[in-house]
Amino acid sequence: MKLNCLTGKVILALALIFSTAVPVFAEENDLAEVQKSMKARLKDMVTMKKDGKIGENNLGYLTARSSDEKVTELVKEENADRKIVYDTIATKQKVSSKSIGQARAKQIAEKAKDGEWLQSTDGKWYQKGSADDPAKKK
Repeated sequence: MKLNCLTGKVILALALIFSTAVPVFAEENDLAEVQKSMKARLKDMVTMKKDGKIGENNLGYLTARSSDEKVTELVKEENADRKIVYDTIATKQKVSSKSIGQARAKQIAEKAKDGEWLQSTDGKWYQKGSADDPAKKK
């Protein structure tokens, strides 16, 4: 009887381990796929930013500034991937996904090139380096 009880406990322990380990493993695989997707569209995204067809909003997501189908599709795909990344980080840090996105938006704005469209924290759009650039007003 003790053997059956011990076997049951081992099976329960293994079930618990695998039920928690599989999602973590799946999450890591998902993030690897997301990173691969993001890297694949980076060149097009940089070109579209340079051409003023997309901008970075104050929540850490892209905003289309053109109705071109290629632009809107890239924005949709990139934002979906960013959401996965932000949600993953937020879960690990036990903060909101929105706060992660907003923090990322600030980093993106700091690294943006002159002429790229950005949205300030108060919601106004401006081009980096222009007279409307909040960094120029300080």
